[in-house]
Amino acid sequence: MKNQQNARHDAHDTLMCYSMHTLFFIQLPLHAMKQYKDMLLQQLQFVDQEWSRFHESNELACINQQMIGQTRTISPLLYACLQQAHTYYVQTAGAFSPYLKQAMCTHGYNQTFPFTKATVTQQTLPIQQTPFIFLPSYRLQRVGIGEIDLGGFAKGFIIERLAMYLQQNGVTEGMIDGGGDIRVWSSGQKTWKLAVANPYDQHKPPLTTITLQNGAVATSNRIYRSWHQGDVVKHHLLDGRTGEVCQSDIIQATVVTARLTDAEVATKLCFLQQPLPFTTKVATYIVKAKQQAQWQLKGAQL
Repeated sequence: MKNQQNARHDAHDTLMCYSMHTLFFIQLPLHAMKQYKDMLLQQLQFVDQEWSRFHESNELACINQQMIGQTRTISPLLYACLQQAHTYYVQTAGAFSPYLKQAMCTHGYNQTFPFTKATVTQQTLPIQQTPFIFLPSYRLQRVGIGEIDLGGFAKGFIIERLAMYLQQNGVTEGMIDGGGDIRVWSSGQKTWKLAVANPYDQHKPPLTTITLQNGAVATSNRIYRSWHQGDVVKHHLLDGRTGEVCQSDIIQATVVTARLTDAEVATKLCFLQQPLPFTTKVATYIVKAKQQAQWQLKGAQL
């Protein structure tokens, strides 16, 4: 997903930064950017450092290292993120899962991108289960095996939180784009034009464009984060119920809805061809191998 706004247009300014292994573009009115730039950078840096599964001593690592029966008090923001991810886990009967770190590593995704080859492992996929329960006062208790990997959900969560914070503090329009996970808002005076990139070559003309005043867009594809493990092609989209790589003729899925966390989860469900358990309006743009891409509305078979 690419936004088609100029870096400075209609008294807006754009902040670009790298966080969570992706490039962020944040566009706000000039006065709002001046006031909130430092806060935005600090929040993105914090999530990048503390919620990544690739750091061995951050808060997420400490949670994953808990022994069965142990309880830990965690930061309110991470507690909220984990609890929301777990809610989606329950709503989707495990199809979406934040508990796939071990499965990701078994498939060879135990290093940060870019990489093209992974070592073949003799490890078997762990039985998927719920490893934690949520207790009052931001406490998390381990009750089973399994480790957390928030993946792209953390990015969608923090973008949604930052967008809500800015709106509540009087910023009437803005856009936060984190590598194709996009949240836009306006008072009705601003319409954002967003491009859905070609999954095979992002330098080619976009497949389609989306015009949006308020809402969220998320895009996932199985080419960008793919690799060979031995002779087998793997990618980062796993079935949360089994830990196996999703087998699908879908190349790329774009979802448009009201909340970015809904859109983020929905893109994964598209690859699994699972129904979307949301009450809000949802539109999907599905790119399949050797087929014409098409829009679908909620309720249609994906």
